[in-house]
Amino acid sequence: MRPRRTNPKDWIHGRRSALGEIPNATATKPVQKTIAGHTATYVELAFPASLPCEKFYLWQDSPGGDWWLNGPNQLVQVWILEAGGQRVTLSALSYPTTPEAAKAELQGILDSIMFDATAPQSSPTPGAS
Repeated sequence: MRPRRTNPKDWIHGRRSALGEIPNATATKPVQKTIAGHTATYVELAFPASLPCEKFYLWQDSPGGDWWLNGPNQLVQVWILEAGGQRVTLSALSYPTTPEAAKAELQGILDSIMFDATAPQSSPTPGAS
């Protein structure tokens, strides 16, 4: 049985809504941006100067792929998109004091992202002719 695919817009909306529900975070209204020619939903999460605990958990993006804040007063930038049938979430962490050179470097990284347009090929069925 093949896994059920949800509408990409529903997935993006769900992810965006979940980000807005992270405790202690102030989320911006989502805006549309472009990453590698794909429309992305962009949200910023700002965290206060004081947090309820020393290690503040954000989310898990894969098994063992936990995201934590590095400290108070942090800004989390998130881009949510679908590229080549794959769901993609990109994020970056910074502070209000992050130097402009570091912000420009991040923009350079975002501008250099490319997605492989070729879809994985399925293997032929053994014994089929």
